[in-house]
Amino acid sequence: MRSAARTGFDATAVETGTGQRVEERLEGGFMVAATFVAAPLGVPAIDRSRVDALCTPRGAPAFRLALPRVRSQLLWRSVPTIARAAAAQGVPPRDESSEPADAAVEQDEQERSRPKWAPKWMPDWLVYVKDRPWLQLALIMPLYVVHLLVFSKVSFPLPKRLILHEKMTQLGMDSITGFIVLFITALWRKTMKLGSMCPNLLAADQNNPPWKIPREQKRKIVSTTVILTVAYIFSGYGALVWEQLLLALSAIGLPLTVPTLRAWKVLLGHLMWVYMGCKILDQQLKPFFPPEGQWLRLEFKENWGWWAIGGYYVSALLFNIADLVNQLVLPPSIFNGETVVSKLINPENRDMLAMAIGSIGPCVTAPVFEEVLYRGFLLPALVFYLPLWASLPISSVLFAAHHLNPGGMIPLTVLGLAWAILYTRSRNVLVTIIIHAMWNSRVFLGSLIGLDFLRHG
Repeated sequence: MRSAARTGFDATAVETGTGQRVEERLEGGFMVAATFVAAPLGVPAIDRSRVDALCTPRGAPAFRLALPRVRSQLLWRSVPTIARAAAAQGVPPRDESSEPADAAVEQDEQERSRPKWAPKWMPDWLVYVKDRPWLQLALIMPLYVVHLLVFSKVSFPLPKRLILHEKMTQLGMDSITGFIVLFITALWRKTMKLGSMCPNLLAADQNNPPWKIPREQKRKIVSTTVILTVAYIFSGYGALVWEQLLLALSAIGLPLTVPTLRAWKVLLGHLMWVYMGCKILDQQLKPFFPPEGQWLRLEFKENWGWWAIGGYYVSALLFNIADLVNQLVLPPSIFNGETVVSKLINPENRDMLAMAIGSIGPCVTAPVFEEVLYRGFLLPALVFYLPLWASLPISSVLFAAHHLNPGGMIPLTVLGLAWAILYTRSRNVLVTIIIHAMWNSRVFLGSLIGLDFLRHG
């Protein structure tokens, strides 16, 4: 076997880690890759300049031997030499006996960094899904579709001995699944020692709410509320102006049906209100919106998906209970009136274009703005003057009143309260935005598949 010196490569000087590919110049700028394994000897990598200095070209014949010979000579001859060179330089060999201990330490650190709510059997990709918002959305959407197409359509007749009122004859599958989710959540929290879900809820969040507002902004709350109220009233008149403009366009030939004109009028008036509301909040309470503002928390890279889908399932249960109470305590005549929302959901002649236009506000912009307004502004503003346990129901009543639907006050108040609590617990307004959007979307989608989700919601 030819000497390694004939190749122009001094193997005694090369030290590198496992699988390290070293490329060095030989004669005429040619490159050769010498790949070998030194990790079993515990030899660390050295600076590349040392390799450059010790890899000396020894003539043109070296290139012919470069790849096959260098590799074989490095494997069979240079590894012991590398070990001796490392020992001479005082590099301690790696202690393989410490590998199990290091692995145990690493595993212990991973367990300590694991969230308290996550059991050991849960796969890591489900636990650490917070870094992938789109994956969270992909996980919850099938559960939403199943709830819409299956659970919301199935109901079971109650036994006669359990029927307390003529309106209590059926038990919906959506109520059953909502109760199951609520029960599993309570059991999960108890098993993982996360504390009780309801009794300590308000006390815990009172001391650590998901907002941090400077005290000096308290003096701006009243003026901001007044300006928002004026803007809301003005947006109603703005919708009338848009209606007249649309009628003028229709007169000169723009094809607009009655349902489409109504949908455009409601959408444009709503967008006026959203724009003015956002500008008022941003200017009056600057900075209001994150990341600079601290009135609300909105984080995409958190575990919001489980909060959102679980909250949606439980919301269906709570709404059904509240709707039943609503029908028992309110006179039937209050439910006979047709609202603007019901006309958007069920337009004349099943006008699909009108329904599509009418769904933009309730399903896209309204969930975002209403959650920002009621959970992001109103709830923290009330906490300046009242304890959290009082601010939660008051903000929920105002949330229901904003919808201008007397027949839906009780169910909407219950939903507002549930979503406000979910916000304080999840510490992320994105949770309630997603729930709100799914809730409003189910009303429009239910109309398409022949289900009456509107009722009073």
